[in-house]
Amino acid sequence: MLIPSKYDETQALKIIERTNQKINVINESKTFPFRPRMSYGFTEFNLNNPLNIDELIKIADEKVYKMKKEHKSKDNSASS
Repeated sequence: MLIPSKYDETQALKIIERTNQKINVINESKTFPFRPRMSYGFTEFNLNNPLNIDELIKIADEKVYKMKKEHKSKDNSASS
């Protein structure tokens, strides 16, 4: 998910939360034989500490994989 630069971190988190709420509605409906969920990572471009696009993507990507790992850990502990 890309969020336009006109939004700050707080606004981005609100968009993500609304998306998660919609995913929760889908999960509660048991529409699928699995539970969809979303992992995300984002970073902001800061003029005072500018990073190039590759560095920004790397930071966001690391956050995505950290969240995926947390999801997987929760799955493993729930099934034990």
